[in-house]
Formats: sequence, structure tokens, C-alpha cells
Amino acid sequence: MGGQAPNSGCGANVFKLSADDANFSALLQSATGNAYQKYEMFTREAFGQAEKYAVLQEFLPRLKGTEKRVMIADGKVIGGFKKTGKGTEFRGNASTGGDIGALELDADELALSEKIGNKLKEFGIRFVGIDMAYPYLVELNLVNPGGINYHRKATGEDIADILTKTAIEGAILVGSK
Repeated sequence: MGGQAPNSGCGANVFKLSADDANFSALLQSATGNAYQKYEMFTREAFGQAEKYAVLQEFLPRLKGTEKRVMIADGKVIGGFKKTGKGTEFRGNASTGGDIGALELDADELALSEKIGNKLKEFGIRFVGIDMAYPYLVELNLVNPGGINYHRKATGEDIADILTKTAIEGAILVGSK
């Protein structure tokens, strides 16, 4: 099982846990703000102020080496990169020492990416970075889609202008209706 604070990025605060891990309870409490301890220490009124949220997902070791960051603007795949953890590191983030490579999507991966991008457009989300290891969607990066610089490092291609232009033009078209 993995856990991550939903507002973290770049592999920060991502943990690999097992149910019998001696730190399981402590890490889960820490990830969610230790609200019970705050209640005991400060009063019920402080309880709500201490809440944090965590995302738990099943850890799938077979995904190592297959994860990709796909950058989508206005429902269209614009770019991305392959993410691979090194050695025993399970996170593929470049910021944790992972390797990056050029993005290659087969027809099924492209179709899933565009389906996700178009669904998010329905909610007004015009720029997103998705982490996927087909057929799995690992993570949606909405607040910090990231990856433009890693796409450039992996391919030599700067997609910043096309990515932002596509996202903005899509939003303007919707706003003018």
C-alpha cells in the first residue's frame, strides 16, 4: 500500500507500507494531521484545524519501469516522458533520482489519456499531468501538472508554448460561448 499527501509533489511524502509495518499507524496518523492528539491536547475546536488528507493506493510492483507522465491540454496529449525508478527506489520521479526518457504511447495509452483529458475538460480542467502505467491511472496532477522541463530534457523539444497556448485557447473558447 502507498500513501501520499494529496498536495505534495515530486515524490515527496510518498511511502510504501505493508499492513504489518511497525510504522503503519504512526505514518497514517502523521499523514492525516494527528488530529486525535490535537483534540486531546487543545480541545475539540482545534480538531477541525488539524485535519489533513492522505491518498492510499495499492502498491503494484509490476508497474516499475512502465510509468509515464502524460501532459494533456484541452483534452489533447501534448507531451510527456517515461519515469523509471533506480535500484530499490520504487518512485520514478526524476526529483528522487529516477530516470526519464522520451514518451512513447501506443494506441490504447493514447486513447485512455485523451479520454481522461476530455472528461476533465467537462469539469473545466484544461491542463493536467497524468501518471499512468497502462491500464492503470496512477495519479492526476491538477494543481502542479509539472513535467515540461523533463519533457525537454528527455526529447530536446520545448513544448511550453504549445501546451499553455492549447490550454488557454480551449478555456477562451468555452468562455466565449
